[in-house]
Amino acid sequence: MLNAFTPDQQSQIEALRAAIARRIQRTVTLDFGEDDHGGLWAALGVETLPYGSWGQPGMLVSILAGAGIDGEAAVVAADFSTIANGVSMQEAAKAATFAGVRAYREKACGALRRH
Repeated sequence: MLNAFTPDQQSQIEALRAAIARRIQRTVTLDFGEDDHGGLWAALGVETLPYGSWGQPGMLVSILAGAGIDGEAAVVAADFSTIANGVSMQEAAKAATFAGVRAYREKACGALRRH
């Protein structure tokens, strides 16, 4: 599937991916898709967690745009709960950064720390 986000949206989503990766010190994956109704999604996830983490690697947060979305974008948590809806892409990126880092911390809970 070709990424149908606009070039500006793509650059904001890539900046979001980089910001989350910088904060959590892990590689953050970025996958794009389209739903059955023409809506677009960009899912950010993590493939590895620190040793001893109680959670499982996977999705951290998603940004939705297009059909069925009020405003420019919406932000959805890993559990598919809505974090923000009907916001600008810039506001969505801010909300997604916070939610993505929080989701990572929940997944990494219990990890052994170096002293």
